[in-house]
Amino acid sequence: MEDIAYLPNRKDSVALNLLPKASKLVAMEMPFLIIVVLASFSINITLAAPTCDLPTISLAVGSCNISLPDFPTVYSWGVRLGVNDTALCVTPSTVVAACLFEHEQVCLPGPALGNISDVNHMSDTDHMSDTECRSRRGNFVTNSSVQLIQPGGLEAQNPNWDALMDDLPTFQWGVRAPIQLQGITSITPLSGLITEGSNHTNSHLGLGENSVLLSELQKSGQIRANSWALDSGSTSYHAPRGGRLTLGGFDPERVMGSFSEFDMSQYNKTLGTRFCPLQVAIAELNLRIGDQSRTLIAPDSNVHSCLEP
Repeated sequence: MEDIAYLPNRKDSVALNLLPKASKLVAMEMPFLIIVVLASFSINITLAAPTCDLPTISLAVGSCNISLPDFPTVYSWGVRLGVNDTALCVTPSTVVAACLFEHEQVCLPGPALGNISDVNHMSDTDHMSDTECRSRRGNFVTNSSVQLIQPGGLEAQNPNWDALMDDLPTFQWGVRAPIQLQGITSITPLSGLITEGSNHTNSHLGLGENSVLLSELQKSGQIRANSWALDSGSTSYHAPRGGRLTLGGFDPERVMGSFSEFDMSQYNKTLGTRFCPLQVAIAELNLRIGDQSRTLIAPDSNVHSCLEP
């Protein structure tokens, strides 16, 4: 299965677009979509505008390498953008509404801002060098590259992040720095800094409900629709391909087949302890490699899952 679309500006309807790689999909009565996949697959989640003729911002998704003048090259994955001219590889995220950027503190060997760094959460055998940590985080901002400010309402705005941080402070610092998309300063919103914890990897490009990024881009006329589309690409060894994140609409060249729409307004959007606006129940999942097949999710497993990039 290759494409799933969510249309927030159409009262929580979800559109499913199946590409030929899908073996089978069965759509049952909501609250859940039942997906049966009988082959290896990738899932692309799309928040799409109802029409194609809209101003959009298109960003490459995939291998993200950053050459640094005084440090080894960063090898990461995601969308490349700039924060006050610092290049970062970020992950499109439905978990948070604000953009959250990794701060240098997560790779320091001890607390610097009164925080607990990555190293405090690792055993000696898992210890990473600064170079490895920087690549794992997709690079990070530093005290000299941004001005730290109080986090303000970031915690209330991002309740999922509060849950992920567990007993650690949700945000110790915020930052109001220009975000460069496609090399152009697009907006200067209040963003969060990730300074501690281990339940995360690289920075988050906030595309969740009430996304600050989408709202600000729409208000400034850079995109007409408060929506987004994601083709995550593939890291397949035999057939790798780059992906594409489109803000403000979708790329019609990456759509195959027709859309089907499902009402998403009738079920509880909390799954376990997580806010989860995109949910599926996976009926069966099998992995085939050559002539070998392995069942990853059996028909009687009753696995419910959040779809999150």
